[in-house]
This record gives sequence, C-alpha cells and structure tokens, in this order.
Amino acid sequence: MSRYWPSRGFSPYDTLPADAPDVTDEDFSYITSQELDDPSLSVPVDAWHHPRTYRREREPEDDVLLIKNRSVTYPAHFPAYSIGDGKLLVMDVKERVALLMDLPDRVARKVKLLYKGKHLKDPSAPVREYGVKNKSELMAVVPEGEDGSSPSEGRL
Repeated sequence: MSRYWPSRGFSPYDTLPADAPDVTDEDFSYITSQELDDPSLSVPVDAWHHPRTYRREREPEDDVLLIKNRSVTYPAHFPAYSIGDGKLLVMDVKERVALLMDLPDRVARKVKLLYKGKHLKDPSAPVREYGVKNKSELMAVVPEGEDGSSPSEGRL
C-alpha cells in the first residue's frame, strides 16, 4: 500500500458522487416570434458582450529596411508594400543610403549593399529578388576613407 493515499479503497482517479443540479423553467428564456420581428425588444448588445469599438481603417505602414554601417543602424522608410510588390529597386535603396549617411555622389556609387552575405549587385533588380523583405537588415559597406567623414576629402 502507498503511504501517500488512504487505504480505504479511495483512488485519486475516482470521481466523488455528486447530485445533479436542479433545473427549473426560470433558468431558461424563450424567444417569441414578436421578439424576432421587433428589434426594439431584442436583448441589448452589451448584455452579452462588450460593445463594438469601431476602428478607423488605418493606412498601411511603410516598408522599413534597417541599414547597418559601422554599428549604426539607419531605418530607411519606403512606401507600403513596395518591397513585396517588386517596385523597390537596388538603386533606390542605394540612393536612400546616400541620403541617410550624407554621402557625396561619387562615394554613393561605390557603396556595396549586402543581405545575408549576398551582394546586391544589379542596380535595376528589385530587392525582392535577393530575398529582402520588410524590416530586413542590410549592411552598407562604404569604401575605407570615403564615408564623407575624412578631413582629406577636399584634397587631391
């Protein structure tokens, strides 16, 4: 015998005998045909559930690409669904990178974009072809000494 359970023949898996509940006609409500036809006699909406809150239809959120360069993350916003629809091109992302990082045109042409180790080479290709999705992280590689921050930029 187990020392954890009483030895009176009870099992922890048995159910205890219970009396059936008393159900009367007052426990029910019946719907008449008049109530079905007359909406003013119907049950108020908030009697059964919370009143509906009507939400305004929100405009779709912008597509966002997270551009990383030297441990700095730049969020680049584009029109909604432009990535998934194939409308956002690699050259568009490069232009946005140049704006976000304040790069001169000559340096912006040399920026390399990488997504999961893949170089986004073709400037006229949609970024979707490289597997880029909304909220993806791209790495922008700016050639050394040409990120616009070097003091010798003006000299030749």
